[in-house]
Amino acid sequence: MTEDHMKQAFMGPDFSERDRQLITGFRDRNPLLLQDFDDVPWQRYAQRWGYYASDTEDEVEQPPFAGPYLTPSTSCIDRGDSLVVPTRIS
Repeated sequence: MTEDHMKQAFMGPDFSERDRQLITGFRDRNPLLLQDFDDVPWQRYAQRWGYYASDTEDEVEQPPFAGPYLTPSTSCIDRGDSLVVPTRIS
């Protein structure tokens, strides 16, 4: 499996725009992209990723705008993040 295979799967019909938003939010550590998901504690991730100093302190910084979700030069493999992108094996 190559990086091109990962990009093709990510942009293919097996993933919806909503799936891509969720994956990109974790890949880029951008809690703003996670706010639309009721079952994701995005505030906790914002704190963990350093955007909030603590539950009671002010915001430290805003994450960068993350759109589009994937560009030809970015992928989970490039970034070396600990996120494993789910793939469907048939």
